[in-house]
Amino acid sequence: MQFSPKTTKAGSRLALTLLPATLALCCQVSPAQAVELTPFGPCAGPGQAGKFPATAQCASLTVLEDSAKPAGRRLQLPLVKIPTTSKTPGAPVFVLNGGPGSPNLHSNLPTGQIARDRDVYYLGYRGADGPVVLDCPEIDELVAAPDLLSAGSLHNLEVAGGVCAQRLEQGGYDLARYSMFGVIDDLEAARAALGAEKINLLSVSYGTRVAQFYARAHPGVIQRSVMAGANPPGHFVFSAHVNDQVLARLAELCRDGQACASRTPDLRASLLKAVRLGEASAAGGVDDGKSRLGLFVSLYSRAGALAFIDAALAAENGDTQALKAFGDGGAEGLKGVIWGDILAKGALDGYRYDSLEKSFGASAASMGSPLDMLFQAVMKRWPRHEPPPAYRRGAYDETETLVLNGDLDVATPLVFVQAELMPYLPNGQLVVFKDYGHSDFARQEPAVGDMIARYYRTGEVDRSTILPDPYRFGR
Repeated sequence: MQFSPKTTKAGSRLALTLLPATLALCCQVSPAQAVELTPFGPCAGPGQAGKFPATAQCASLTVLEDSAKPAGRRLQLPLVKIPTTSKTPGAPVFVLNGGPGSPNLHSNLPTGQIARDRDVYYLGYRGADGPVVLDCPEIDELVAAPDLLSAGSLHNLEVAGGVCAQRLEQGGYDLARYSMFGVIDDLEAARAALGAEKINLLSVSYGTRVAQFYARAHPGVIQRSVMAGANPPGHFVFSAHVNDQVLARLAELCRDGQACASRTPDLRASLLKAVRLGEASAAGGVDDGKSRLGLFVSLYSRAGALAFIDAALAAENGDTQALKAFGDGGAEGLKGVIWGDILAKGALDGYRYDSLEKSFGASAASMGSPLDMLFQAVMKRWPRHEPPPAYRRGAYDETETLVLNGDLDVATPLVFVQAELMPYLPNGQLVVFKDYGHSDFARQEPAVGDMIARYYRTGEVDRSTILPDPYRFGR
């Protein structure tokens, strides 16, 4: 079966900070004559219309798949512009959404206030936006299989990852060119084509790593950078230790709240029991692997965590219906991921698996790191290149940077931001959101949007509009 480039699939995708992939160890911008930018006009098509404000304008940027091969494949990347109404606009903002495995053409960040002062751009991610999408149906067919994290299932996923890579390569696609550094080259090509001397970056999750590496490759180009849920080098691998710390904090909050404390004397124990029900019995059809994945993904947001807590406590009392639905739904959601894009961009941190593998499995004392188990299997037979030592750690960066992070974030944990990113940002400022997960900034979207817009204008961080938002349990 040959690979046919196609438009991004409709439907939701898990926008996770993931891991597996290849890495092109160069950051050279494609030759100017190889870059083509079409005029902006009305937006149309499933990847553009309906996902942005009515004022949005759309164009396409054509770049080389491999900048060293002028006669090679060209990639047509969609480019969306939210034009400002200001008569004296500031330097434009480029938005870098999360993933990898998700398109960049969606507006889920608070850009309305920003567009009052400056143009906002969304450039499609190579391999995830535009005609070439690195889908892996071989993996999609397996991610909802029973006993998802069993040895047999993980082996099948390992084989599927290799089969997908082989098919794409036989179709003539150079997978090394779809790395994160390829995205950086595209971003720089867009900046140059637009004639923007300086730009600002607004990044979230995976996009924050792109922002950090872009600053290294093109120092002095970024005026100001805002990162929400920051991911330092080496952390496209999750942390079982952090996961368990978050469960411990939720248990503490539960004990302090009557609505939760009346339902369980130890929330952490109840949650760990829920993700191991399948090991003890098949009662209610619970798949412990899927429920473990469901618990991890639920911790991305307060709403998700509360929903999983309800399902876990119901299962503890004999009603496993909601817990089973949670696991099945999460596994089905994995079909919406662009697996080839994950593998082509995220595996640069896969070198850390050997030292962390023993912590991935669940036990009576730990929820482990279930998504790492899945990714480790899928990436084993995918061709990848490890990054040079300099890209395995933070680097000194004088860019004015604002970092926003929740302290219950399991995807981009605060502890790594504080220890491995902020010390390298002499002009960086960190705002911590109490008891917030990875996706909880939307709970205070107007205030967060105002804070970001003001930061771009003045470099000042106004925390006064961020309100206390205590954790509340309900039935």
